[in-house]
Amino acid sequence: MKWTLQQLLKINKFPLEFDFEIDFKEDIKDIEDIYDIEPTKVSGKLYLVDDNAYRIVYHIDTILTLQCSLTLEPVDYYFEEDYDDIFSTNPDDDAYPIENNTLDLRQIVWSNIIIDKPISVTRDDAYEILEKRGIKLGEEPILDESETVLSYSDGRSTESEDEN
Repeated sequence: MKWTLQQLLKINKFPLEFDFEIDFKEDIKDIEDIYDIEPTKVSGKLYLVDDNAYRIVYHIDTILTLQCSLTLEPVDYYFEEDYDDIFSTNPDDDAYPIENNTLDLRQIVWSNIIIDKPISVTRDDAYEILEKRGIKLGEEPILDESETVLSYSDGRSTESEDEN
């Protein structure tokens, strides 16, 4: 959603309510852990702060298909967050800039999704999938006679380390 400064100056009744969808399919092509994204719903209100600043209180709602941190299989993650941002032609540390005489909410929404998506997610059936693959987490590996453990640490210091 974009508003030019000329459009914003013509608004005579604040807050201005908005509700729209953004398609970020092209934006995820370079992001390895996002497999897919549904159309993103953005709704909220635009407030006039002063002649140079606007406050936008908005809600983002979408479904991301992310990579399961255990199985690397796709997992749907429901992303829903609320935001409250200030945009200004004279930005400071608390405000986003209004660049090229346009308040563009699209890039800010995308940045918020990337920043606030979880670092890792796990499928509900991850342990069952791993078990079918012959992987059991939390157990010591069973080695063949031909295999050896090169080093092992239980996290405790040895006596010789304590003496030094």
